[in-house]
Amino acid sequence: MLLRYFGEHSALPCRQCDNCRRQRKQPLSETSLRHYCDLLSILLSDGNPHPIEELYRTSIPTEHLKVLLRYVVDEEIVHIKDGMITKK
Repeated sequence: MLLRYFGEHSALPCRQCDNCRRQRKQPLSETSLRHYCDLLSILLSDGNPHPIEELYRTSIPTEHLKVLLRYVVDEEIVHIKDGMITKK
């Protein structure tokens, strides 16, 4: 609501305000999982290995990263080795 008032339309979650904190406590939905997979795909689209730590600089909440990583590894979407993640 505040962003719209000041003419802004979107922003990354700040993870500090009450709205962001409330969202962090919610379980990971199928829609969010697909969105996070898309973000991960964009990150890995260059075909190079990336340190997993790069994921912490995305808009993906930390508490959802573990679920996301387990999903993409189980579905063989990505490969993780020695702290590096690559797209299969």
